[in-house]
Amino acid sequence: MKRQNARSGSGAHGNSFRLGFRVVVACLAISAAASAHADDDDRDRDGDRGERAYAIGLWGDLPYSDLQAQVGVPNLIADMNAQKLSFTVHDGDLKAGSGTPGSATPTTCSNALYQQGLGYFNALKSAAMFTPGDNDWTDCDRASNGSFSSRERLDHERQVFFSTDFSLGQRPMSPTRPNGRHATRPSSSGCSRPSPRRRRPMRQPSCSSRKPIPAGT
Repeated sequence: MKRQNARSGSGAHGNSFRLGFRVVVACLAISAAASAHADDDDRDRDGDRGERAYAIGLWGDLPYSDLQAQVGVPNLIADMNAQKLSFTVHDGDLKAGSGTPGSATPTTCSNALYQQGLGYFNALKSAAMFTPGDNDWTDCDRASNGSFSSRERLDHERQVFFSTDFSLGQRPMSPTRPNGRHATRPSSSGCSRPSPRRRRPMRQPSCSSRKPIPAGT
């Protein structure tokens, strides 16, 4: 989809290029993890054949209106859930460039906007990834968007969408870190354990001296 309210000038084009490049790199890294994930699923169904075919869902610039928020996006999510996708990626812009006065759904950069987006992503049965768009934080300093600090809104997005080493969605994925290792998630005892999708388990430190992680941290 064509992105609305794009900023003009070489700086904006440079930022758009860098953001697009990062999205491509992220998708390639996630695709590698999804391939391994699909491979594991195929072995479960087909024994040792290990077929690596899988499908992904790419979407973004949604929702831009109450109709899209209340009807369009839920229908799109239902359609993606019916496709048995390995993962999905939203390429940014959880709202239009400026807020809509009198709207029934969040259209400014209030916290409710990001909670609405989080609800969409966690309604997806597959792993769900998201990369912030300019409408989600850069344009939040506009009066029509609530006159927020753009950087503060980006920090808030990081807290809402990127607070763990795992993706969003009902079947979260652990992308490979730059050092080639997969992320680990805390077990109920508070001891880190490898993601269940890892091929080769690594030795984990003893849990005897570690305290459980309090809920909500």
